[in-house]
Amino acid sequence: IGDIGGLAWCLEKFAEIAILSGNVEYAIIVYSVASQLRASVGSVIDPADQQDYNHRLAFLKSRTGEVVFDQQWKEGKARKIDQIIETIQNQLIIDQDR
Repeated sequence: IGDIGGLAWCLEKFAEIAILSGNVEYAIIVYSVASQLRASVGSVIDPADQQDYNHRLAFLKSRTGEVVFDQQWKEGKARKIDQIIETIQNQLIIDQDR
């Protein structure tokens, strides 16, 4: 994968979908993976998007509590990108079957 920052952006969009689907704990994991990807290549969130990103993370913390948020964030750090992509693909297949 050549565009790591772009991949992180895509993962952030999947995290937003997870929020809208009510899967807030999984959204935290995906955001964590995206954050790690960005950090690995020095990519930053576009300044125009930063406030919305901060609001979404604050929303997730308020929904889950600080302890659960931190646990899910750490779980995301332990995940490999391939695992996240596979889970997203499987979720897309399940949603198409509904």
